[in-house]
Amino acid sequence: MSIKLQSISASERWLQCTKSLEYNQGFTANAVANYGSLIHEVASLRLDEIFNKTNNKEKIKQLKQEPYINKNDYNIVSNWDRKAEKICDEYINFAIRLYNQYKPYKVLLEQKVNVLWYGYEKIGIIDLIMFFDKGVVICDLKTGYSKVDVEYNSQMLMYLLGVMQNFPDLIENNFLGVIAICQPPINNITTQDITQDDLWGFYASKNEKMQEIITGNLQYAPSSKACKNCDYKEFCNERISKGVF
Repeated sequence: MSIKLQSISASERWLQCTKSLEYNQGFTANAVANYGSLIHEVASLRLDEIFNKTNNKEKIKQLKQEPYINKNDYNIVSNWDRKAEKICDEYINFAIRLYNQYKPYKVLLEQKVNVLWYGYEKIGIIDLIMFFDKGVVICDLKTGYSKVDVEYNSQMLMYLLGVMQNFPDLIENNFLGVIAICQPPINNITTQDITQDDLWGFYASKNEKMQEIITGNLQYAPSSKACKNCDYKEFCNERISKGVF
C-alpha cells in the first residue's frame, strides 16, 4: 500500500515521523501565509527588474497599495507595510550579494521543478536559482519567525535534486550545490555547500523512512523539529511519552 506524500516544504516532518502523514491533511490558507505570499510576489518582481532588466513598477505599486486577497479564501486579506518592505529589502540585498559572489550565467525566479523522489513525483517552487560555472545556488525566502535551519535541510536538498533532474545539461559533473535560507524577520541568513556525494548520501539515508511510507508501515518518530508543525502535536501520545517539546 502506497501512501500519498505531502509537500516538499513539510518533508522535515514526514521524513522523520512517517506516521504524521496520517494526521496532516495538507495546507490550509491563513493570514500568515498570505502575507508571506505578498512579500514573495513583490520580491520576485523586484529581482526580475534587477537581473532581467524588466519594468515591473506598476505591478509592484499595485501590490503595495491594494489589498492582497487570497485566491482560495476571499476573507483572507493582507496589506503591505514597513515590515514587509524591510523583509523584501533584506532578501533583495542578499540575492545581490549571492549574484556578486558567484557571478551566475543564468538566473531563474520562482521556478517550478519536478522532483522524482523514490518513485513519487513532487513539485517544488524555488524562489531563486543561480547557475554558475562550478554549480548552482538555490535560495528560499522565509518570512516567518520560527527558525529554519539550512544545514542538510530536506526541503532544500530535495529542491537541489529536482534542479539536477530538470537541468542536467546545465550542471557539470562533481558540481557544487549551494543551499541558502534567507529569513530576515529573525536575521537568519545562511548558506551551506553541498557536494554531489552529500546529495547522494542524503537520498540514500532516507531509504528506511521511504520504505515505511511505500509499504504503509508508518512509524512514530517524534523530534522537536518534526513535531513543531504537526497538526497532531497536542494529541500525540508518542510525543508526550518521549518528552519531546
